[in-house]
Amino acid sequence: MRHQRDMDETVVLAHIGDYPLDEKILSGSVPGVKCMHLVDSDQNGAYNSVNNENIVFIDTIDVPDVEQFLLDLMPFSTLFIHPVLSNRNGTDAEEQAAGLLNRLFFFLKASYMPLIRQRGCKVWIFGIDYMDPDLCQISSQFVILRQASNAGIKAMSRVAALELAKKKVTVNFLELTDSHFYSAITSILGWTGNESSLYITAQDILIGE
Repeated sequence: MRHQRDMDETVVLAHIGDYPLDEKILSGSVPGVKCMHLVDSDQNGAYNSVNNENIVFIDTIDVPDVEQFLLDLMPFSTLFIHPVLSNRNGTDAEEQAAGLLNRLFFFLKASYMPLIRQRGCKVWIFGIDYMDPDLCQISSQFVILRQASNAGIKAMSRVAALELAKKKVTVNFLELTDSHFYSAITSILGWTGNESSLYITAQDILIGE
């Protein structure tokens, strides 16, 4: 049996990190995409300067706000989670990495109820890659932090996959090699295969060459 995603279904992209996301690039190739940023309330000004549309800013302290946002978007077929670690001046790298993992844990906790209610959703969690311009020229410290952060992201992905499997929700970790996450998203959404392949879960999947 062949499967093709219904492009009328909503796709949700949760961006976790302080590097601005160009939502217009994504919406041009993925109709129906809804983007949300998990940032601390004091970072909203920097994001608002990007002038993107359809971006929701949610204070990461408030789990019910994230949960309600996802409930309002139901039904959605696919949830992408995109954590970003950037080399910001004046920010302790280890503190930033720890904060990123905390926000990912926060988001997963808040997303459980919406995912459980609708079943059949596919969740893809990106690893931290080198495509962020701030990471094109990185120090050895950031190489180590990237590896450590990805290990934490993989662990959370597998735990979520095991806990949500009984609700027919699949969760997989995506590791990019030479592909940008914009093109990776369109590749995943355009993926077709036999019915059994759609239930792959708790796996680390490489995207790129």
